[in-house]
Amino acid sequence: MKTWEIFVRPIDGAGMIQVTNAKGWSPSWSADGRRLFWGWGHQLAYAELDAAGGLIVTARNTVTSLPFEATPCDLVPGGETFVCLAPDRTGSEVLVVAHWTHEVRRLLRRVASTEAAR
Repeated sequence: MKTWEIFVRPIDGAGMIQVTNAKGWSPSWSADGRRLFWGWGHQLAYAELDAAGGLIVTARNTVTSLPFEATPCDLVPGGETFVCLAPDRTGSEVLVVAHWTHEVRRLLRRVASTEAAR
């Protein structure tokens, strides 16, 4: 059985380390570079990394469980929200949206202004 693991190494190329301890795919760095998030099974997880004195994993934690198999996920800028592709089980057509991040920002601004008006 094939398993997928995530490894990182410092930019100088020395000391590659394994980040995941079960399996994982679709890694995404936090904005501050201290956490690496990934999906596996029905979970989103992360590892805290410390580069002081050599690159090491200091903790691994689950962020949340998903109602579907973790597919490509990414952090929205700001690091508070994930965007994941969910499988379409209805058999409907696939809709491809170009520049969707602009639409997400527009919708988030609208929600923020509505919340501020309350």
